[in-house]
Amino acid sequence: MQNRFSKLDKQLRQLFTEPISLLHFCSIYKQTPEKIDRWRSFNDVSRDTLQLQKTIVADKLISIGSSNDDVLIDDLFMVIGQWALEFLGCNKITFTDAERTRLQRKCCDKINLHCQGADVDAGVFLNVMLKVTRSLSGSAGTTYSFAHKSTQERLAAHYITEQMLGTDKPSLTDMGVTPETSPSFLEVLQYVLQDLSSSSPRQFQKRWPQLRDALTAAGVTRGGDWQAVLLRSPEVTALAKHAAKITIKETDVWDVHSGESM
Repeated sequence: MQNRFSKLDKQLRQLFTEPISLLHFCSIYKQTPEKIDRWRSFNDVSRDTLQLQKTIVADKLISIGSSNDDVLIDDLFMVIGQWALEFLGCNKITFTDAERTRLQRKCCDKINLHCQGADVDAGVFLNVMLKVTRSLSGSAGTTYSFAHKSTQERLAAHYITEQMLGTDKPSLTDMGVTPETSPSFLEVLQYVLQDLSSSSPRQFQKRWPQLRDALTAAGVTRGGDWQAVLLRSPEVTALAKHAAKITIKETDVWDVHSGESM
């Protein structure tokens, strides 16, 4: 395991500086080592980490008595995904005590909806999803935060994608992704583009103008910018066409010397 970790790309190794993230690596290595061989970007790591977290939560919920564990897990991930999105908009990664309490209350509501009468501590779910830092002296209490910004971005992207998969769901603006806040969501938008285009081409076509405009507002304006986005999602036809259009517009130089040369 140590040898495999040492062979990871240096940038990817930076994702595993916290104890919880190292535990995630160990779990993925033991359960599905072939996934590690396919890691090329933060997106790859955060995607597999998200799936691992769902598996861990599912294991902890086995004894609860819910008849719809998958639905409950999805609901819980939507709750924390919405918070991840809101925190990104404020450039925050750590919860205050009051925020953590409100988040736990929302999780409790979802659990009680699916498992009426069951004695379930929503804190178990939060301990899986968040990095818990306890004060050595005990005077400063316990703080909760997202383990890494890429994990936070992946959770936010999951929330947006699931919202967009519903035909009557809100627009990006309704979810807080406005022209003013879009620069904070550049990575999130690229995750959404990948996830939505692969899971529902029909919904992607419907939402593509919103995603295109949000990416533009996030700073993806020049041909080179769009080419970089395309490298991460080369199979998305609408993206390829738009990247080509912008690139051609920039490189199509007319050099007219006289009327005869027209």
